[in-house]
Amino acid sequence: MVQMSPRARRIAAVAAFAVAAIFVTQEIYLLLAVDPSSAAELIKSGVQPLNLLRARLMFYVFFLVLTVQAALFARTRSFPALLGLVVGSIGCTMELSYRALELEGLFARWLPAYLQAHDDAARQLAHARLDAFYDLVMVAYRVIGVTAPMTSLCFALATFRGATRLERTLGILFFVNCARQSLPFVVPLLPALSGLAGTLFIFVIAPVYVVAGLWLWLSPSETAARL
Repeated sequence: MVQMSPRARRIAAVAAFAVAAIFVTQEIYLLLAVDPSSAAELIKSGVQPLNLLRARLMFYVFFLVLTVQAALFARTRSFPALLGLVVGSIGCTMELSYRALELEGLFARWLPAYLQAHDDAARQLAHARLDAFYDLVMVAYRVIGVTAPMTSLCFALATFRGATRLERTLGILFFVNCARQSLPFVVPLLPALSGLAGTLFIFVIAPVYVVAGLWLWLSPSETAARL
């Protein structure tokens, strides 16, 4: 079996560390500013530099996520990891599509058009486009809400029986992330769990990518010797 080259492993490891850093940055942003979830909230906040930075980071992060997923498959060479890469690619494509629309449509054109409109007709047209964007986000997250836990489950199955403690730890973290991502499916039965997935997000996702980065950085022999 052909092994990943050290250079490829370490590029993927850096990508994993970057994913963790970007998600932590997003959480800091959410503590400092409002993340608009509707046209009314967006109009109230306007085009904020921090919001634009967040949007750009969240666009690029999914290229890094795909890099890490491809590396996990290349490292394990297992069918669950292959399935995880396929399903994860669908979810990342949805994320990239609506994030690109957010940057090129929402912030670059539609919100400025609404804020600069001089008559009711132009304002209503721009507002309709803002509303349509948030409708599309709901559609995208309908798909992502299914692909995300499936992806985590696949990579959990690919790693939790690994030969080293570090690989097995990664598998356990993927199982935990799958459970977190699956919470919206049980919220209708247990409303008290509403919001828990978002609260737990950074406490689960950052360790997943840090451990993935460590595992990818170390060669199989180094991992076996140390962890």
